Amino acid sequence: MGVAWTLFKGWAGWASIWQTAVTAVLVFMVLTGVFFIWHLMAAPARMERDLTEQYDREVRSLREENDKLRVRPYDKAKEQEVRDLLRQATDSDKRLLRFLLQRGEMEQGDIVVKGLDQNTTPDALLHCRQLTLIDLREDLAGGGIRSRRFRIRKEFEDVLKDLL
Repeated sequence: MGVAWTLFKGWAGWASIWQTAVTAVLVFMVLTGVFFIWHLMAAPARMERDLTEQYDREVRSLREENDKLRVRPYDKAKEQEVRDLLRQATDSDKRLLRFLLQRGEMEQGDIVVKGLDQNTTPDALLHCRQLTLIDLREDLAGGGIRSRRFRIRKEFEDVLKDLL
């Protein structure tokens, strides 16, 4: 150490080297601070953009899932078949079908549809049976009395719920 001090102690360039080194360190620190502040100010906008993109992706995937859930379990051919049958049905038939959809299987004597009298109800039942929209189940009850129960055909239930 003593040798280096003896050789370089009289050199006038030490002050300028120290000044340059300190200036370089200070410039580096200032630029690092500016860079940090710049990114700190830009962070909220970047975070918002990232969150918006994530939100848009999630909304898109939920819409796709929702569209998949909207698809009914029956196929278009079954829907078209029921549409064709409903074109042949009268207003009384449609009222009867709505009634049976809401209440399920019912005995003939218990079928009381608003807007249908006792003469049009059997006609509507017969016509709906001819159109194959409803099924009839006959059971022998006690004493040989026959029970007549009507219900919507199972394969048409979902389609009719959507169309009526």
